Amino acid sequence: MRATILLSTLLLGMWAMPAGAEAPLADRLPEDVALYVGWAGRNVAFDGSLMGQFVNSPQLAGVMGALKPRLQAELGSPAGQAVVEHAWEMAKLAWPHRAAVGVVPPRQGLPGGVLLLDLGRDRAAFLRHLDALLAQRPPELTIEQVQAGTLSYHRLVMPQGVPVAFGSAGEVFFVAVGAFDPASLRPAGGEGGLPATPGFAQAWSAVDGEHVQLAFYLDAATLRTQLAAMAEPDANIAGLLEALGLDRTSAIASAMRVHNRGILSQTRLLSPGPHRGLLAVADGEPLVSDVFQIVPADALAAAAWRVQPAGWLEGLRRVLTALDPEQAQALDAMVAHVEAELDLSLQRDLLAALGERMVLASAPSLGGLGTGTALWIDVRDPARLGQTLAKLEAWLDRQAQPDAPELRVTLLRSEAHPAIRFVQTDQPLPVAPAWALQE
Repeated sequence: MRATILLSTLLLGMWAMPAGAEAPLADRLPEDVALYVGWAGRNVAFDGSLMGQFVNSPQLAGVMGALKPRLQAELGSPAGQAVVEHAWEMAKLAWPHRAAVGVVPPRQGLPGGVLLLDLGRDRAAFLRHLDALLAQRPPELTIEQVQAGTLSYHRLVMPQGVPVAFGSAGEVFFVAVGAFDPASLRPAGGEGGLPATPGFAQAWSAVDGEHVQLAFYLDAATLRTQLAAMAEPDANIAGLLEALGLDRTSAIASAMRVHNRGILSQTRLLSPGPHRGLLAVADGEPLVSDVFQIVPADALAAAAWRVQPAGWLEGLRRVLTALDPEQAQALDAMVAHVEAELDLSLQRDLLAALGERMVLASAPSLGGLGTGTALWIDVRDPARLGQTLAKLEAWLDRQAQPDAPELRVTLLRSEAHPAIRFVQTDQPLPVAPAWALQE
Protein backbone atom coordinates (compact mmCIF):
# COMPACT_ATOMS: atom_id res chain seq x y z
CA MET A 1 0.00 0.00 0.00
CA ARG A 2 2.81 2.41 0.86
CA ALA A 3 4.47 1.73 -2.50
CA THR A 4 1.18 2.41 -4.29
CA ILE A 5 0.67 5.69 -2.41
CA LEU A 6 4.27 6.76 -3.09
CA LEU A 7 3.98 5.94 -6.81
CA SER A 8 0.66 7.79 -7.06
CA THR A 9 2.14 10.82 -5.33
CA LEU A 10 5.13 10.89 -7.67
CA LEU A 11 2.93 10.58 -10.76
CA LEU A 12 0.59 13.31 -9.52
CA GLY A 13 3.54 15.58 -8.79
CA MET A 14 4.97 15.03 -12.25
CA TRP A 15 1.59 15.77 -13.89
CA ALA A 16 1.11 18.87 -11.72
CA MET A 17 4.39 20.40 -12.80
CA PRO A 18 3.67 23.28 -15.21
CA ALA A 19 6.07 24.69 -17.74
CA GLY A 20 8.10 25.83 -14.72
CA ALA A 21 11.69 26.08 -15.77
CA GLU A 22 10.87 26.53 -19.44
CA ALA A 23 8.98 29.03 -21.53
CA PRO A 24 5.87 27.26 -22.95
CA LEU A 25 6.51 25.93 -26.50
CA ALA A 26 9.46 28.28 -27.02
CA ASP A 27 11.55 25.26 -28.03
CA ARG A 28 9.32 24.77 -31.09
CA LEU A 29 10.06 28.25 -32.45
CA PRO A 30 12.99 29.17 -34.74
CA GLU A 31 15.92 31.34 -33.73
CA ASP A 32 14.80 34.45 -35.63
CA VAL A 33 11.62 34.99 -33.58
CA ALA A 34 11.74 38.56 -32.28
CA LEU A 35 8.52 38.54 -30.23
CA TYR A 36 7.27 35.59 -28.18
CA VAL A 37 4.29 35.05 -25.90
CA GLY A 38 3.73 31.68 -24.22
CA TRP A 39 0.78 30.30 -22.22
CA ALA A 40 1.18 27.25 -19.97
CA GLY A 41 -2.49 26.21 -20.10
CA ARG A 42 -4.48 24.74 -17.25
CA ASN A 43 -2.56 22.88 -14.58
CA VAL A 44 -2.86 22.10 -10.88
CA ALA A 45 -1.03 25.28 -9.81
CA PHE A 46 -3.21 27.49 -12.00
CA ASP A 47 -6.50 25.83 -10.99
CA GLY A 48 -5.55 26.24 -7.32
CA SER A 49 -4.78 29.94 -7.70
CA LEU A 50 -7.31 32.72 -7.13
CA MET A 51 -7.16 33.59 -10.83
CA GLY A 52 -7.74 29.98 -11.81
CA GLN A 53 -10.73 29.70 -9.49
CA PHE A 54 -12.20 32.84 -11.03
CA VAL A 55 -11.62 31.61 -14.59
CA ASN A 56 -13.22 28.25 -13.74
CA SER A 57 -16.09 29.75 -11.72
CA PRO A 58 -19.75 29.16 -12.69
CA GLN A 59 -20.28 32.93 -12.62
CA LEU A 60 -17.76 33.57 -15.39
CA ALA A 61 -19.10 30.56 -17.33
CA GLY A 62 -22.57 32.12 -17.13
CA VAL A 63 -21.33 35.47 -18.44
CA MET A 64 -19.47 33.85 -21.32
CA GLY A 65 -22.42 31.58 -22.08
CA ALA A 66 -24.69 34.59 -22.45
CA LEU A 67 -22.21 36.25 -24.80
CA LYS A 68 -22.26 33.58 -27.53
CA PRO A 69 -25.98 33.81 -28.46
CA ARG A 70 -25.67 37.59 -28.51
CA LEU A 71 -22.82 37.37 -31.01
CA GLN A 72 -24.83 34.94 -33.12
CA ALA A 73 -27.82 37.27 -33.05
CA GLU A 74 -25.62 40.17 -34.20
CA LEU A 75 -24.44 38.22 -37.26
CA GLY A 76 -27.97 37.06 -38.08
CA SER A 77 -27.34 34.76 -41.06
CA PRO A 78 -27.11 30.97 -40.58
CA ALA A 79 -23.56 31.01 -41.96
CA GLY A 80 -22.53 33.72 -39.49
CA GLN A 81 -24.11 31.83 -36.60
CA ALA A 82 -22.23 28.68 -37.64
CA VAL A 83 -18.95 30.62 -37.69
CA VAL A 84 -19.54 31.85 -34.13
CA GLU A 85 -20.54 28.35 -32.97
CA HIS A 86 -17.45 26.59 -34.30
CA ALA A 87 -15.00 29.39 -33.42
CA TRP A 88 -16.41 29.44 -29.89
CA GLU A 89 -15.99 25.69 -29.45
CA MET A 90 -12.44 25.86 -30.83
CA ALA A 91 -11.54 28.54 -28.29
CA LYS A 92 -13.04 26.45 -25.45
CA LEU A 93 -10.96 23.47 -26.52
CA ALA A 94 -7.76 25.47 -27.02
CA TRP A 95 -7.39 27.71 -23.95
CA PRO A 96 -6.71 24.94 -21.39
CA HIS A 97 -3.69 23.78 -23.43
CA ARG A 98 -0.21 25.16 -23.91
CA ALA A 99 0.01 27.83 -26.58
CA ALA A 100 2.55 30.23 -28.02
CA VAL A 101 2.75 33.12 -30.47
CA GLY A 102 5.94 33.96 -32.33
CA VAL A 103 6.60 36.93 -34.62
CA VAL A 104 9.54 37.12 -37.03
CA PRO A 105 11.02 40.23 -38.69
CA PRO A 106 9.52 41.25 -42.06
CA ARG A 107 10.86 39.62 -45.20
CA GLN A 108 10.53 41.67 -48.38
CA GLY A 109 8.26 44.03 -46.50
CA LEU A 110 5.92 41.28 -45.27
CA PRO A 111 5.83 40.52 -41.52
CA GLY A 112 5.21 37.00 -40.29
CA GLY A 113 3.96 35.16 -37.25
CA VAL A 114 2.75 31.81 -35.98
CA LEU A 115 0.28 30.50 -33.40
CA LEU A 116 1.08 27.13 -31.79
CA LEU A 117 -1.45 25.01 -29.89
CA ASP A 118 -0.51 21.83 -28.03
CA LEU A 119 -4.03 20.39 -28.10
CA GLY A 120 -3.33 16.92 -26.76
CA ARG A 121 -6.43 14.71 -26.62
CA ASP A 122 -8.65 17.61 -27.79
CA ARG A 123 -6.92 17.80 -31.15
CA ALA A 124 -9.43 15.66 -33.06
CA ALA A 125 -12.44 17.64 -31.78
CA PHE A 126 -10.66 20.92 -32.52
CA LEU A 127 -9.95 19.87 -36.11
CA ARG A 128 -13.57 18.81 -36.63
CA HIS A 129 -14.75 22.27 -35.68
CA LEU A 130 -12.03 23.79 -37.88
CA ASP A 131 -13.24 21.80 -40.88
CA ALA A 132 -16.81 22.92 -40.21
CA LEU A 133 -15.64 26.52 -39.87
CA LEU A 134 -13.72 26.42 -43.15
CA ALA A 135 -16.80 24.98 -44.86
CA GLN A 136 -18.39 28.42 -44.36
CA ARG A 137 -15.65 30.22 -46.31
CA PRO A 138 -16.53 32.22 -49.46
CA PRO A 139 -16.05 30.49 -52.85
CA GLU A 140 -13.07 32.65 -53.83
CA LEU A 141 -11.12 31.37 -50.82
CA THR A 142 -9.58 28.02 -51.74
CA ILE A 143 -7.33 25.59 -49.87
CA GLU A 144 -4.31 23.82 -51.30
CA GLN A 145 -2.05 21.11 -49.92
CA VAL A 146 1.65 21.94 -49.42
CA GLN A 147 4.48 19.47 -48.89
CA ALA A 148 7.72 20.91 -47.45
CA GLY A 149 10.10 18.02 -46.78
CA THR A 150 8.42 15.82 -44.20
CA LEU A 151 5.95 18.55 -43.21
CA SER A 152 2.54 18.54 -44.86
CA TYR A 153 0.11 21.41 -44.28
CA HIS A 154 -2.66 23.47 -45.89
CA ARG A 155 -2.54 26.98 -47.30
CA LEU A 156 -5.44 29.36 -47.82
CA VAL A 157 -5.27 30.83 -51.30
CA MET A 158 -6.74 34.31 -51.48
CA PRO A 159 -6.78 36.66 -54.48
CA GLN A 160 -5.46 39.38 -52.20
CA GLY A 161 -4.35 39.41 -48.60
CA VAL A 162 -1.73 37.99 -46.26
CA PRO A 163 -0.78 34.31 -46.82
CA VAL A 164 -2.20 31.93 -44.20
CA ALA A 165 -1.08 28.34 -43.62
CA PHE A 166 -2.23 25.79 -41.06
CA GLY A 167 -1.50 22.22 -40.12
CA SER A 168 0.26 20.06 -37.56
CA ALA A 169 3.96 19.86 -36.79
CA GLY A 170 4.17 16.69 -34.76
CA GLU A 171 1.58 16.95 -32.01
CA VAL A 172 1.35 20.75 -32.23
CA PHE A 173 -1.24 22.52 -34.39
CA PHE A 174 -0.08 25.74 -36.02
CA VAL A 175 -1.43 28.71 -37.93
CA ALA A 176 1.25 30.68 -39.81
CA VAL A 177 0.64 34.08 -41.39
CA GLY A 178 2.68 36.32 -43.66
CA ALA A 179 6.36 35.62 -44.07
CA PHE A 180 6.58 32.88 -41.41
CA ASP A 181 7.78 29.60 -42.92
CA PRO A 182 6.09 26.57 -41.29
CA ALA A 183 9.11 24.46 -42.22
CA SER A 184 11.19 26.49 -39.73
CA LEU A 185 9.27 25.05 -36.75
CA ARG A 186 11.50 22.97 -34.50
CA PRO A 187 10.87 19.34 -33.45
CA ALA A 188 9.84 18.66 -29.88
CA GLY A 189 12.75 18.07 -27.54
CA GLY A 190 15.33 19.04 -30.16
CA GLU A 191 18.31 21.31 -29.66
CA GLY A 192 18.52 24.86 -30.93
CA GLY A 193 15.52 27.04 -31.57
CA LEU A 194 14.62 30.24 -29.74
CA PRO A 195 15.73 29.12 -26.23
CA ALA A 196 19.25 28.47 -27.55
CA THR A 197 19.78 32.05 -28.75
CA PRO A 198 22.01 34.05 -26.36
CA GLY A 199 19.58 36.97 -26.19
CA PHE A 200 16.60 34.84 -25.17
CA ALA A 201 18.60 32.68 -22.78
CA GLN A 202 20.01 35.69 -20.92
CA ALA A 203 16.69 37.55 -20.74
CA TRP A 204 14.59 34.55 -19.74
CA SER A 205 16.97 33.40 -17.01
CA ALA A 206 16.34 36.71 -15.22
CA VAL A 207 12.61 36.05 -14.75
CA ASP A 208 12.22 32.26 -14.90
CA GLY A 209 10.98 30.28 -11.92
CA GLU A 210 8.42 27.73 -10.80
CA HIS A 211 4.87 27.60 -12.17
CA VAL A 212 5.31 29.94 -15.12
CA GLN A 213 1.85 30.62 -16.50
CA LEU A 214 2.48 33.39 -19.03
CA ALA A 215 5.80 34.22 -20.70
CA PHE A 216 6.90 37.16 -22.82
CA TYR A 217 10.09 38.02 -24.71
CA LEU A 218 10.97 40.87 -27.03
CA ASP A 219 14.19 41.22 -29.04
CA ALA A 220 14.46 44.99 -28.59
CA ALA A 221 17.52 45.34 -30.83
CA THR A 222 15.66 43.79 -33.78
CA LEU A 223 12.63 45.96 -33.05
CA ARG A 224 14.78 49.11 -33.18
CA THR A 225 16.16 48.10 -36.55
CA GLN A 226 12.67 47.46 -37.92
CA LEU A 227 11.31 50.74 -36.57
CA ALA A 228 14.13 52.65 -38.20
CA ALA A 229 13.50 50.91 -41.53
CA MET A 230 9.73 51.52 -41.43
CA ALA A 231 9.79 55.09 -40.15
CA GLU A 232 9.11 58.15 -42.25
CA PRO A 233 12.22 60.09 -43.33
CA ASP A 234 11.45 62.96 -40.94
CA ALA A 235 10.65 60.72 -37.97
CA ASN A 236 13.15 61.08 -35.13
CA ILE A 237 13.13 57.42 -34.05
CA ALA A 238 16.71 57.50 -32.77
CA GLY A 239 16.03 60.63 -30.74
CA LEU A 240 12.83 59.17 -29.29
CA LEU A 241 14.54 55.92 -28.23
CA GLU A 242 17.39 57.88 -26.68
CA ALA A 243 14.94 60.09 -24.78
CA LEU A 244 13.17 56.98 -23.50
CA GLY A 245 16.50 55.42 -22.58
CA LEU A 246 15.82 52.42 -24.81
CA ASP A 247 18.47 53.09 -27.45
CA ARG A 248 20.78 50.45 -25.95
CA THR A 249 18.18 47.98 -24.64
CA SER A 250 18.86 44.49 -25.96
CA ALA A 251 15.80 42.57 -24.74
CA ILE A 252 12.73 42.59 -22.50
CA ALA A 253 11.47 39.45 -20.74
CA SER A 254 8.50 38.93 -18.45
CA ALA A 255 7.01 35.97 -16.59
CA MET A 256 3.70 35.68 -14.78
CA ARG A 257 3.91 32.87 -12.24
CA VAL A 258 1.53 31.25 -9.78
CA HIS A 259 2.89 31.97 -6.31
CA ASN A 260 1.11 31.14 -3.04
CA ARG A 261 -2.23 30.96 -4.89
CA GLY A 262 -1.67 34.46 -6.20
CA ILE A 263 -0.07 35.77 -9.38
CA LEU A 264 3.48 37.13 -9.32
CA SER A 265 4.69 39.05 -12.36
CA GLN A 266 8.33 39.89 -12.99
CA THR A 267 9.73 41.88 -15.89
CA ARG A 268 13.38 42.43 -16.73
CA LEU A 269 14.60 45.03 -19.20
CA LEU A 270 18.19 44.34 -20.27
CA SER A 271 20.07 47.59 -20.85
CA PRO A 272 23.69 48.45 -20.04
CA GLY A 273 24.39 51.18 -17.49
CA PRO A 274 24.64 53.94 -16.82
CA HIS A 275 20.99 54.36 -17.73
CA ARG A 276 19.87 57.57 -19.34
CA GLY A 277 16.74 59.24 -20.61
CA LEU A 278 13.41 58.38 -19.03
CA LEU A 279 14.79 54.95 -18.08
CA ALA A 280 17.19 56.66 -15.66
CA VAL A 281 14.33 57.41 -13.24
CA ALA A 282 14.27 53.67 -12.43
CA ASP A 283 18.03 53.49 -11.83
CA GLY A 284 17.80 52.96 -8.08
CA GLU A 285 18.47 50.29 -5.50
CA PRO A 286 16.48 47.04 -5.81
CA LEU A 287 13.30 46.64 -3.77
CA VAL A 288 13.40 44.40 -0.70
CA SER A 289 10.78 41.87 0.34
CA ASP A 290 9.35 43.97 3.21
CA VAL A 291 8.05 46.59 0.80
CA PHE A 292 4.52 45.12 0.97
CA GLN A 293 4.23 45.21 4.78
CA ILE A 294 2.14 48.38 4.52
CA VAL A 295 -0.42 46.67 2.25
CA PRO A 296 -3.65 45.35 3.89
CA ALA A 297 -3.86 41.57 4.19
CA ASP A 298 -7.06 41.47 2.11
CA ALA A 299 -5.50 43.29 -0.87
CA LEU A 300 -6.71 41.97 -4.22
CA ALA A 301 -3.86 43.58 -6.16
CA ALA A 302 -0.61 45.28 -5.24
CA ALA A 303 2.41 46.67 -7.04
CA ALA A 304 5.65 48.25 -5.90
CA TRP A 305 8.42 50.07 -7.69
CA ARG A 306 11.39 52.30 -7.03
CA VAL A 307 11.77 55.34 -9.26
CA GLN A 308 13.19 58.84 -9.02
CA PRO A 309 10.35 61.40 -9.32
CA ALA A 310 12.81 64.26 -9.66
CA GLY A 311 13.58 63.10 -13.20
CA TRP A 312 9.99 62.66 -14.40
CA LEU A 313 9.34 66.13 -15.74
CA GLU A 314 12.60 66.51 -17.64
CA GLY A 315 12.34 62.96 -18.98
CA LEU A 316 8.81 63.58 -20.28
CA ARG A 317 9.93 66.86 -21.85
CA ARG A 318 12.72 65.09 -23.74
CA VAL A 319 10.36 62.42 -25.04
CA LEU A 320 7.86 65.01 -26.25
CA THR A 321 10.64 67.04 -27.87
CA ALA A 322 11.73 63.98 -29.84
CA LEU A 323 8.14 63.30 -30.91
CA ASP A 324 7.02 66.85 -31.62
CA PRO A 325 8.68 70.03 -30.23
CA GLU A 326 5.29 71.74 -30.15
CA GLN A 327 4.06 69.10 -27.69
CA ALA A 328 7.01 69.88 -25.42
CA GLN A 329 6.12 73.57 -25.59
CA ALA A 330 2.53 72.74 -24.69
CA LEU A 331 3.80 70.78 -21.67
CA ASP A 332 5.88 73.77 -20.53
CA ALA A 333 2.86 76.06 -20.90
CA MET A 334 0.68 73.69 -18.86
CA VAL A 335 3.31 73.39 -16.13
CA ALA A 336 3.69 77.19 -16.00
CA HIS A 337 -0.09 77.59 -15.67
CA VAL A 338 -0.32 75.05 -12.82
CA GLU A 339 2.64 76.57 -11.00
CA ALA A 340 1.17 80.08 -11.27
CA GLU A 341 -2.24 78.84 -10.08
CA LEU A 342 -0.80 77.00 -7.06
CA ASP A 343 2.11 79.38 -6.38
CA LEU A 344 4.74 76.62 -6.34
CA SER A 345 7.31 74.82 -8.45
CA LEU A 346 6.31 71.31 -9.50
CA GLN A 347 9.94 70.28 -9.84
CA ARG A 348 11.35 71.84 -6.65
CA ASP A 349 8.36 71.77 -4.31
CA LEU A 350 6.71 68.48 -5.30
CA LEU A 351 8.77 66.02 -7.36
CA ALA A 352 12.09 66.70 -5.62
CA ALA A 353 10.39 66.31 -2.22
CA LEU A 354 9.17 62.79 -2.97
CA GLY A 355 11.16 59.64 -2.28
CA GLU A 356 11.85 56.72 -4.61
CA ARG A 357 9.80 53.87 -3.15
CA MET A 358 6.11 53.62 -4.07
CA VAL A 359 3.47 50.99 -3.30
CA LEU A 360 0.02 50.74 -4.91
CA ALA A 361 -2.73 48.46 -3.59
CA SER A 362 -6.46 47.89 -3.93
CA ALA A 363 -8.41 46.08 -1.20
CA PRO A 364 -11.96 45.65 0.16
CA SER A 365 -10.86 47.16 3.47
CA LEU A 366 -9.85 50.30 1.55
CA GLY A 367 -13.19 50.55 -0.24
CA GLY A 368 -13.25 47.78 -2.84
CA LEU A 369 -11.35 46.79 -5.97
CA GLY A 370 -10.56 49.94 -7.94
CA THR A 371 -12.62 52.30 -5.79
CA GLY A 372 -10.56 51.42 -2.71
CA THR A 373 -7.04 52.07 -4.02
CA ALA A 374 -4.19 53.60 -2.05
CA LEU A 375 -0.75 54.82 -3.10
CA TRP A 376 2.04 55.10 -0.54
CA ILE A 377 5.09 57.21 -1.45
CA ASP A 378 8.25 57.67 0.59
CA VAL A 379 9.01 61.32 1.30
CA ARG A 380 12.47 62.79 0.96
CA ASP A 381 11.69 66.27 2.32
CA PRO A 382 8.61 66.23 4.61
CA ALA A 383 8.79 69.94 5.46
CA ARG A 384 8.80 71.06 1.84
CA LEU A 385 6.09 68.58 0.85
CA GLY A 386 3.97 69.79 3.79
CA GLN A 387 4.21 73.35 2.47
CA THR A 388 3.24 72.14 -1.01
CA LEU A 389 0.20 70.29 0.29
CA ALA A 390 -0.81 73.37 2.29
CA LYS A 391 -0.78 75.43 -0.92
CA LEU A 392 -2.83 72.77 -2.69
CA GLU A 393 -5.35 72.76 0.16
CA ALA A 394 -5.57 76.54 0.05
CA TRP A 395 -6.29 76.36 -3.68
CA LEU A 396 -9.03 73.77 -3.06
CA ASP A 397 -10.56 76.02 -0.40
CA ARG A 398 -10.71 78.83 -2.95
CA GLN A 399 -12.65 76.58 -5.33
CA ALA A 400 -15.43 76.30 -2.73
CA GLN A 401 -16.24 80.03 -2.87
CA PRO A 402 -19.67 81.06 -4.25
CA ASP A 403 -18.15 82.63 -7.36
CA ALA A 404 -16.21 79.43 -8.22
CA PRO A 405 -16.93 77.45 -11.43
CA GLU A 406 -19.91 75.10 -11.65
CA LEU A 407 -17.86 72.09 -10.49
CA ARG A 408 -16.99 73.19 -6.98
CA VAL A 409 -14.55 71.36 -4.72
CA THR A 410 -14.75 71.24 -0.94
CA LEU A 411 -11.89 70.15 1.29
CA LEU A 412 -13.00 68.18 4.35
CA ARG A 413 -10.88 67.62 7.44
CA SER A 414 -11.46 64.51 9.53
CA GLU A 415 -11.66 65.02 13.31
CA ALA A 416 -10.80 61.38 13.92
CA HIS A 417 -7.78 61.55 11.59
CA PRO A 418 -6.58 65.18 11.47
CA ALA A 419 -3.76 64.39 9.03
CA ILE A 420 -6.14 63.13 6.34
CA ARG A 421 -7.79 65.46 3.83
CA PHE A 422 -10.83 64.45 1.78
CA VAL A 423 -12.11 66.08 -1.40
CA GLN A 424 -15.83 66.44 -2.04
CA THR A 425 -17.33 67.81 -5.26
CA ASP A 426 -20.75 69.09 -6.27
CA GLN A 427 -20.91 66.37 -8.92
CA PRO A 428 -21.21 62.68 -7.90
CA LEU A 429 -17.94 60.77 -8.21
CA PRO A 430 -17.29 57.04 -7.68
CA VAL A 431 -14.28 57.84 -5.47
CA ALA A 432 -13.44 60.37 -2.78
CA PRO A 433 -9.81 61.49 -3.22
CA ALA A 434 -7.91 61.76 0.07
CA TRP A 435 -4.31 62.20 1.16
CA ALA A 436 -2.19 62.44 4.29
CA LEU A 437 1.42 63.23 5.18
CA GLN A 438 2.53 61.00 8.06
CA GLU A 439 5.73 59.66 9.51
